[in-house]
Amino acid sequence: MDRKILNVVLLSVYLMILFSAQYAVLNMQKTIISSIHDEKPEFTVEGFFVTGIMYTVFSVSVWLAPSLICVLGPRLSMAIANIGYIGYLAAFNMEQAWTMYAGAVVVG
Repeated sequence: MDRKILNVVLLSVYLMILFSAQYAVLNMQKTIISSIHDEKPEFTVEGFFVTGIMYTVFSVSVWLAPSLICVLGPRLSMAIANIGYIGYLAAFNMEQAWTMYAGAVVVG
């Protein structure tokens, strides 16, 4: 197999796994947040609000992304974007309100 095709296939599989994890968390977000609230009543994060923040920032960053890709290059841009997704997924493990909101902004 040609090396360029192999790189495209590996990158595609990696992104598929990463986006699958992100969408699984997005679909379970309300359940996860309510179960954290049951254990910690002071935890007052609304799942739909976090999703709204994420997609609001995403809609703004879509306009800036082509310029950043031209400046940073595609590899570095994808690496930075993937770090954002990993941070968003890790925010649910920390069970802090500020990490949820910060993760939503970073992934957006």
